[in-house]
Amino acid sequence: MFVDTSAWVAAANVSDSRHGSVQELLTQLRQHGTRLVTTNFVLAETYTLIRRYLDHTKAVAFHDDVVEAAVDPRVLDVQWASRWDESAAWEIFKKCDDKSFSYVDCVSFAVMKRLGLRDALACDRHFVEYGLTVWPPQQPRET
Repeated sequence: MFVDTSAWVAAANVSDSRHGSVQELLTQLRQHGTRLVTTNFVLAETYTLIRRYLDHTKAVAFHDDVVEAAVDPRVLDVQWASRWDESAAWEIFKKCDDKSFSYVDCVSFAVMKRLGLRDALACDRHFVEYGLTVWPPQQPRET
């Protein structure tokens, strides 16, 4: 299951309307031994947004509690975007001029394609617009 910035931020922010459903889904996925996949781009964006909208301490806590705590790649697999991923992402970015995909979204799509992933834990509409299955299965919001 790929995890997007929007889900990580919702999980970190108790005031977020999606906090409970995202936390519940993350707990269920961990209990079932589902490998979570994200990218270094997503993590960089997540740290930045948590710091901006919450605070520095919460951004550091997210890293320590989620990223550092998951030292086993069978639990959390942080994919470092390759040149191929970035090249594929740039092609998606150029081609999808009618969408508001960020470059980070496009890198995520490229990495997901490389890994054969079709499911994403995300709270924005971009993954749905790209044709992927989004969890939790609710109407995603704009981010």
